[in-house]
Amino acid sequence: MAGDPYSYPTSWTLINKLDIRDINELQDIERVATTIRSGESMPQGKLDSAHLKSVHKHLFQDIYAWAGEYRTTDIRKMSNKDKTFTPNGEIDSKSKQLDQSLAKKNHLKGLPQEQFSKEFADYIIEANTIHHFREGNGRSLRAFTSIIAKEAGYNIDYTKVDKTEWNKASKQSFDGDKSAMYKIVADNVKPIQAAPKKAMRTQYNEQQIKELYPDLIELADSLQKQNKTHPIDKLAQIKEKDPEAHKQLVKLHTLSKKFADARVTDPEARLKITTKALESGIKAWETGKPIIPADKNSQKNDIDR
Repeated sequence: MAGDPYSYPTSWTLINKLDIRDINELQDIERVATTIRSGESMPQGKLDSAHLKSVHKHLFQDIYAWAGEYRTTDIRKMSNKDKTFTPNGEIDSKSKQLDQSLAKKNHLKGLPQEQFSKEFADYIIEANTIHHFREGNGRSLRAFTSIIAKEAGYNIDYTKVDKTEWNKASKQSFDGDKSAMYKIVADNVKPIQAAPKKAMRTQYNEQQIKELYPDLIELADSLQKQNKTHPIDKLAQIKEKDPEAHKQLVKLHTLSKKFADARVTDPEARLKITTKALESGIKAWETGKPIIPADKNSQKNDIDR
């Protein structure tokens, strides 16, 4: 986009480490990379803006050189070009103010559910108004606020939040009406409870795996030499239980291979990336989360990326 130092000349596509020029291809690869990273342990921190920056860097480190850094240009909300997010020169000071406010509230720990939901929604609204980064604000904020919620004894299930309703609530809160965001958060915040024990899964033999997944068997073969198991075994069960989820997992694997081939040359490193992608996808399916997070809006008009 003209005048945007983050984009390729005459393009909406953000400059990226893989030098991908097609915006749709970049978004596909970006989702795979962040899906893989989101399946890893998130960085530890003090639940402040520095912690948020480290979460953003963790999620987007494979795609953008500026991952984890505050944006250095102003950005506007595309649905209202008369209003900008916090000017880039004020991001640091506004973030410190928000840090202080959250710290004074003991990071929302020890609050009853109703009060927690309101205070938690207020934090999301304020952080979204700042919009710290040029790209990836929504994903990093959701990952970071999930950590805040967990530390306070609650779980926020973003997978149950309709994207259109979320963006609508974000717009309304940006314009001063917080009611929709309050409701979304209240409906999806629950106290953390001990997870039920999972039943042991049935193993599929090597021949069954090869028949079901001829395009993936190279991964299993490599791990078998190391006497390790591979998530490909569980894919066979998923295909029987949930064919649509199985299709999504195969798509995730294909995208992760494309990402790995473009990013690394070492076969073992590529194997680790594709294996981790499958593991994160299976974990998402088991917990009711999207295998590949839906994100149909383009970079130029998605107000909550």
